Amino acid sequence: MKRFFSASKELKDIQSQLMEQQSTINSYISKLDSVDRNRVEWCTVHGRECKSTGLLMWEKDLNHRYTFLNTRHCNDFYHISLADVRDMIGKTDAELIPDFIKRTGLENTFGTMCVTTDQYTLDKNEPCRFWELGYIGGKIFILDVTKQPLYSKEHVLIGTRSWAINNSAKECEVKALLELFLKTGEAVRLDKQKGKKIAAYLITKNTNPFNGVFPT
Repeated sequence: MKRFFSASKELKDIQSQLMEQQSTINSYISKLDSVDRNRVEWCTVHGRECKSTGLLMWEKDLNHRYTFLNTRHCNDFYHISLADVRDMIGKTDAELIPDFIKRTGLENTFGTMCVTTDQYTLDKNEPCRFWELGYIGGKIFILDVTKQPLYSKEHVLIGTRSWAINNSAKECEVKALLELFLKTGEAVRLDKQKGKKIAAYLITKNTNPFNGVFPT
């Protein structure tokens, strides 16, 4: 009984930490349009601009071709430096991943799954949160991703803006939370590629308001 209570408390603590981190990131992203996006890098540890960012960020057009990538996305996902980002602009993940495999000799099971969540966001026309899981170089790669429709100054839909936390170091914790979320209905699997070492889950909130009463 003690072990069950301990495990349950640990899951609640992890979930609380993830929610707090997500709230901080959302606050930061909401102010992004007033800053030069090509200059900004953000550190999730200290909550301020810094040279070493903890947040992956990218933008795509309506055909899911990259129009912007930040340093962390280049480094973590494609193992390149920002100096080579020009080679990525105008291409899709499905085009870039075969190049990544050829260049590095490493597997990368992402690709069309990224387009699935991009298109889901465009179809919903609202911000959506996903957990995207795959393997890069034989190691689990876990992204807690938020994607939102991106509009021009003339209010025309031009693509998607996305940002993500790399939670690969929390494999066991994410697996436990995901199993819990699937039971509570807070997670729904979107992809149809079972057995391909890849998955995408839509993360939602249950309707369970406080209504002036706080749990004790």
